[in-house]
Amino acid sequence: MGKTNPGTFSGFNILLFLIKGLIVRLNTINQIQLYSIQFNQI
Repeated sequence: MGKTNPGTFSGFNILLFLIKGLIVRLNTINQIQLYSIQFNQI
């Protein structure tokens, strides 16, 4: 209980960081597509 592996904890943090970056990237891609669709409608 007292022994926690720092390697797995850092790996988990890296995984969370990658997932957050992927979500942000997907959100920006969706916003760019929305802007291009609105621009095409003008």
